[in-house]
Amino acid sequence: MIETGRWVLHINNMFMHEDLTGQINVAEDGSFELFAVTEEGLRPFPKEVTDKLTIDGDTLSAEVAMDEMPGMKVKVSVTFSGDEAEGYFKFPIIGKMKFKGEKLELTELPIIERKPKKESDSAENAGEEAGKTDEKADE
Repeated sequence: MIETGRWVLHINNMFMHEDLTGQINVAEDGSFELFAVTEEGLRPFPKEVTDKLTIDGDTLSAEVAMDEMPGMKVKVSVTFSGDEAEGYFKFPIIGKMKFKGEKLELTELPIIERKPKKESDSAENAGEEAGKTDEKADE
């Protein structure tokens, strides 16, 4: 079973050189929440990611859609062992990128909700902006 924790994953290969930090909260009933750690706080992973995320023993697996690769999914697998983690991302065309990670101390961070993007909001804002421009032209 994966215990609650904040993890940093070190990716160092010819394509990426960075650290990704995430937090997993596991409840007693086995349910879990997954967050990305940002400077502002904890951002929940999108529903389409967490719906396809599974935990089997000490291994977390998921398929993730990425904006940079429309129509393709990246497979992720992470196995936790105490305060260490090891796994891979499997990208279409590129293949597997292995990583290692470690558990960090938890600190209190606010949870930041993702605001869904609505095309109607953009259209309304564009209309309001156009109206402001027209009003200035009338003056």
